Amino acid sequence: MTDADGDGGATVEPNGDIELGPGEPAAGPWRVQPLPVFARSVVRAAEASDGRLGGNPGGRLWGNVDGRPDNDSGGQPRDVAGGQPRDVAGGRPRDVAGGRPRGDAGGRPRVIAVDGRGGGGKTTLAGRLARALGAAAVVHSDDVAWAHSRFGWDDLMIDGILEPLRAGGAVRYRPPGWERDGRDGHIEVPAGLATVIVEGVGVSRETLAPYLDVAIWVQSDYAEAKRRGVRRDMAEEGRDAEEADRNWEEWEAEEVPFLLGDRPWRRARFIVGTASALAHDPATEVVVSDGPAGHVADVAPRRETD
Repeated sequence: MTDADGDGGATVEPNGDIELGPGEPAAGPWRVQPLPVFARSVVRAAEASDGRLGGNPGGRLWGNVDGRPDNDSGGQPRDVAGGQPRDVAGGRPRDVAGGRPRGDAGGRPRVIAVDGRGGGGKTTLAGRLARALGAAAVVHSDDVAWAHSRFGWDDLMIDGILEPLRAGGAVRYRPPGWERDGRDGHIEVPAGLATVIVEGVGVSRETLAPYLDVAIWVQSDYAEAKRRGVRRDMAEEGRDAEEADRNWEEWEAEEVPFLLGDRPWRRARFIVGTASALAHDPATEVVVSDGPAGHVADVAPRRETD
């Protein structure tokens, strides 16, 4: 079965055995896209927006994706009182859409949200997308929320990150938890970038949506995300297995009701599946859905080409 948009990806259900988190609908149909093709699709969706993540045309659950080529970084939830800072700026000097800022009156960057459950692969996807886009930076909600709150940080993200970006300026922000607990440095994003990606659980929540141009929801396997998150917590935070498992349970006790209340997947223009059984190279390709949730026939996939 070929996708209705005619851009070359066969559609199949990625994994009949995937365990979704509470309240999350299954997405699909799915296709394999080269990362540069997906990156251009995201840019086009952002450029077509009206400067905010608004209504869903046609009332569709997930929105649309145009995978046709142009003619031319697992988000492990970590203890907010621990962990190491992460770089927020990087990428090549040219932007995939033409080496220019977004082009509105303020010269502001396009803002892309990569949302999803903890341990689902958000950080990895955001980093890869930033490298594919070129003149891009990634801001992690874990850094904004550090030593503050697991989910009550949207005011910090707005005041410290999104409002300065909307004004077209640079970001140099020291969250209150950093100041209080003596973490060195600032979150910094230089002015003049074409794209800023905000990454983390809840970055496309309702209160942040007016500041976003496009949102991506990362759909992961619920149980595997926990296993991956616990392993990462042990490696990065130095916890033993029992402590890491307890930390995850505490995180999950807040994550589940937060996501059930806000349902950020409803605002996603794209869904990227990180638990897919479709044959693909995770380093260079993504499994992406553009339609409402549902199941389709299991057929052999046909890759799109860049």
